[in-house]
Amino acid sequence: MDKDTDTSGLLLFSSNGDLTQQLLHPSSGTEREYEAIVTGDILNYDQLRATLASGVATSDGTFPAEVLEARPATPEEVNEVERLPLNPSPLSSIKSPELGRSFSYVRLTVTEGKHRMVRRILHNCGHSVVKLHRNRYGNISLNECGAS
Repeated sequence: MDKDTDTSGLLLFSSNGDLTQQLLHPSSGTEREYEAIVTGDILNYDQLRATLASGVATSDGTFPAEVLEARPATPEEVNEVERLPLNPSPLSSIKSPELGRSFSYVRLTVTEGKHRMVRRILHNCGHSVVKLHRNRYGNISLNECGAS
């Protein structure tokens, strides 16, 4: 599956072209905040922050991200990942934690929204995304909308 249906959370719809251009164009610097559950242990949080801040190379260019939080995934977060349906996506290669697979939690912001960019930059840092949730787009957040 190569669509953004693998990402949960905030979606914005608009028929206002000027607003859409303002939100989407990279020059606007509109932050998008994500929470990700990724494979593997993050052994050096400062190194991950530095690597993402300096930019990670992808096939579409080099993109930076700001890490707001990085830590081992909680048992509840891992259990939630384990309940996800398996399909022809990166999830199909995930093994259960009982078989030795570990997961980490990363909360980060990006200012450019290329297709699957968050997934690609984290993967290129050695941590494939198994769950991705968009919390905020600019100054609009799920918490302010009363959703979860």
